Amino acid sequence: MTNNFAASTTSNYYKVLWGHMSSTETANAIAKTEVIRDPDSFADVVRGLHVFGRKVLRSAGLMARHVLID
Repeated sequence: MTNNFAASTTSNYYKVLWGHMSSTETANAIAKTEVIRDPDSFADVVRGLHVFGRKVLRSAGLMARHVLID
């Protein structure tokens, strides 16, 4: 899904974005973790920072068009 694709002027046209899955890359990792005491019970709480991102590797593998659907 993208908001960088221009809107169509007619309601019968729909925005379609398609491509091959090798054209983009997704990466994710847990950057930081910490263990803290839970103040309400006799336990520890572990929390972490999950970071992620996406990048277009081959723009020739992606296409975007306005499509008329009858």
